[in-house]
Amino acid sequence: MICKSFLYDNRIKAWNVLFEMPVSEYLDFAKSILDKNEFQRKKIRDSNKVYRLLKDDLKRGCIMPPMVLALKSDINVTEEDIKENSINIIKENIKSLLIIDGLQRTNVLISIDEFLNGDVAQNTGFYNNDIRIEIYIGISRTGILYRMLTLNTGQTRMSLRHQIEIMYSDLIDQDRLGDILLIKEAGTNEKIDLGKYVFRDVVDGFNSFLTRNEFPLKREDLLEQIEGLEELSKEKFEDDLFFKFVKLYDKFMRRMDYYFKSFDYDNDEVIDKLTELSKNYNINIPDGIAEDLKDDNSTEKIKYRIFDMHKIFNKSIAITGFGAAIGKLIDSKALDSEKIEDIIDEIVIKNYLCFVEFYFFLQLIKNFAKNIGVEHRRYYCLLFKELFNRHSDSFVLIDSAVLSAKFAYDSFKY
Repeated sequence: MICKSFLYDNRIKAWNVLFEMPVSEYLDFAKSILDKNEFQRKKIRDSNKVYRLLKDDLKRGCIMPPMVLALKSDINVTEEDIKENSINIIKENIKSLLIIDGLQRTNVLISIDEFLNGDVAQNTGFYNNDIRIEIYIGISRTGILYRMLTLNTGQTRMSLRHQIEIMYSDLIDQDRLGDILLIKEAGTNEKIDLGKYVFRDVVDGFNSFLTRNEFPLKREDLLEQIEGLEELSKEKFEDDLFFKFVKLYDKFMRRMDYYFKSFDYDNDEVIDKLTELSKNYNINIPDGIAEDLKDDNSTEKIKYRIFDMHKIFNKSIAITGFGAAIGKLIDSKALDSEKIEDIIDEIVIKNYLCFVEFYFFLQLIKNFAKNIGVEHRRYYCLLFKELFNRHSDSFVLIDSAVLSAKFAYDSFKY
């Protein structure tokens, strides 16, 4: 490995260092990068003609465009460190390297290596061929994500959501966010404790925040890339936007926990409220609730079905609704991004029966929706928009926001 040049990227506040090294040396650490990050893309199929041609050319010693990598660990480096010690910095932090452009080319190199069975002695023309590698040192995760978006222009495009997964996958099951733990997944009947969130759900929410869109995209959409890039371009790269987002939602969840623990549930009040709503909307009480009401243990069943805070808010459709709503309100100047934490502290719930309404409205939407997931996401987004919009009559009032979100949903629908 030879250091050839170094430049400071003023946009993302990081050093970009250009190295030259033989293919064999690059493969030594490139394989470990892909092995330890399950969210890195799977390699392209051999049927891709462009990559088949590249594979043949590489065997004959062609020169590829530089691959771009980054150190995603928190490394404070000076200009002197970069100029005098770049190679050692890289070697000491090999485990923290991430490929941000050139992933498919790397997979092609690995594929050739596998075909040659790693036989360096018999294939010196391939393994000794020099390639160029650019490595960003001292770059924030937000900066890496920004560079990923600006550099990811190849034939096989990565979705913004997937890039977020790659960027933050090392946080799974790690005590890196204080009282917050991101878990890989939850069991079917597993109760998630306060402060625990499924990694993919949080990624969905952050993606919705960046794109200002609560709906998951079924196919890759260039517009998603552009919108996310535009929002990231507004941020300071010294801060980590993903961390801030996760901590904001956790703060909201803890505010909800404060109220849910103080509720004094009355089964008769719940039944009366359900009956009232059924008459007002001229539909029967949802079947599940109707069955629970006949049970001797109806109070606990209804409490679990309607008043489980984690079932209401600790899931993808809620977090995406939160992310999209916050983003839209910031854009429309109806919410100051610097005051969201203070606003969360002001949120109040005056009557727990508002969550009977909330549950009932979700059931009502379910009865008439063609795509339940899409419509529920829409309602959650409207709920958070009402709750955080300083111009709304429902500002910081969940009781009111539940109902006004339903009115907004009906207005949108018709």
